[in-house]
Amino acid sequence: MTLLDEPRTEVVRAPSATTAALWLIVATALWGAGFSWGKVAQDTINRAGPGAGSAVGPIFMLAVRFTLAGVIWMLVVPRARRGWTIDSVKRAAILGALLAGGIVLQHLALDRTSEAVTAFLTTLSIVFVPLFSAIILRRPPTWVLCVGVLIALIGVWRMTGGSPRGFGLGELLGVACALVFSVHLLAVNALVPKDDPLRLLGGQFLVLGLLCFMTLPLLTGGLEILRPQRAIEMLTLPKVWPGLLALTLLSGIGAFGLMMVFQPRLDPTRAALIYLLEPVWAGVYAWLIAGSVMSKAELQGAALLLAANVFVEGSNLLRRVVR
Repeated sequence: MTLLDEPRTEVVRAPSATTAALWLIVATALWGAGFSWGKVAQDTINRAGPGAGSAVGPIFMLAVRFTLAGVIWMLVVPRARRGWTIDSVKRAAILGALLAGGIVLQHLALDRTSEAVTAFLTTLSIVFVPLFSAIILRRPPTWVLCVGVLIALIGVWRMTGGSPRGFGLGELLGVACALVFSVHLLAVNALVPKDDPLRLLGGQFLVLGLLCFMTLPLLTGGLEILRPQRAIEMLTLPKVWPGLLALTLLSGIGAFGLMMVFQPRLDPTRAALIYLLEPVWAGVYAWLIAGSVMSKAELQGAALLLAANVFVEGSNLLRRVVR
């Protein structure tokens, strides 16, 4: 019997909030690395097929990546295959659909506005999550979280330089993306404790992959890349398959696995604040891999995002020590 085969109570030992926060920081590091891997792979697919800037490359990568992650997870983890009920299917479908909706909206927004504006609008989830928590869950954030959110918003604004000057379709899609991601974050906290996170993880992956495959025919050049021979040709390109493998195992199974297990141990707003570290890690990896140096404003923004998290985590730790 392996660790993954043991009863759930032996795997999830109710980690402390601090332990959960540290593991979510690891998840953001894996997601941040995914920017570099994904950009190279999807740009290579677009250049070889539908053309630079197309949404086909990113969404095709998402479809293959998460379908592959779901299949691998279901094959490797016996617990993920057992105990399925109608309620489990519904929960996996909700989580997968929300995550797919957020990701697709994000990439459609990228086609219609700048990367900086899209990044800035996506991070508005740090505002929507505490708002939804207060309205839906009747759980307003603490003053410590409110201060952390304010510091983080200033950091995001400095880091992206992407506050929109106009408001068109691209900006509307960016806000919609932030709304959907916020609902997904809250849904994880609401649904995962009622089920087995290992089961829901695999189900979420498969639903997400299927919905991304269903989106491709709606895009120019999407049907062409779905032809088996063409798909295999794209996926075996030297600059595609290594990134796909890393995204599937590390940014996919690794990061989302940590999210499903540890996020429910935290307040949703606190988790959303931690997730804002993702672009900081992306900047670090871009510097290490491509030698891209962050600007002064980006460094200031990154420092503020780190300061916001240190302030919240430090305040929580101090409160526990005083008690």
